Amino acid sequence: MVLRGVRQARWYMEYRAPWLDGEDVPADPLGDLRTSSNCISVWELETDLSNLELLITANAAARDKPDPFDYLIFDDSCLGDLGIGIAQTEGKTPCPEANIYHRDLTDLTGLKLVRLIRLIWSQDVEAKREGRKNVESKLSQALASGSIAADNLSASMRRNLGIE
Repeated sequence: MVLRGVRQARWYMEYRAPWLDGEDVPADPLGDLRTSSNCISVWELETDLSNLELLITANAAARDKPDPFDYLIFDDSCLGDLGIGIAQTEGKTPCPEANIYHRDLTDLTGLKLVRLIRLIWSQDVEAKREGRKNVESKLSQALASGSIAADNLSASMRRNLGIE
């Protein structure tokens, strides 16, 4: 299973527009799968989801504000069948403990992106949201425990959390 940060409104699975034919999917989710060097950043989840809170906190900490964090969790076991590779790469969040879970989906093309959305869509994955208050709480706990150093947060995030 992998986690990908998204915008929740783009992934309403109950939305099955009559103009979508067969296995087609809406175009809006493509905006959440932007690539860099033909790769997409994702986060590997433990089977028991024991690192979910850590990954949410780390991703939220990489932002400039403690805004709500939207994400998808989907089964990545079929990616090889789509010709999509997975490479372990170092994450770039302020939380070193979480960065080891970073992965890149590799060898992507436009067609593979559409197939990836179809795969996610076929799993009836629900985009989830961690609200602002929970994000603030998770960040405060991570700062208090030392799993995130305040100096590793952006200046804007420190101001927003009142630690500047």
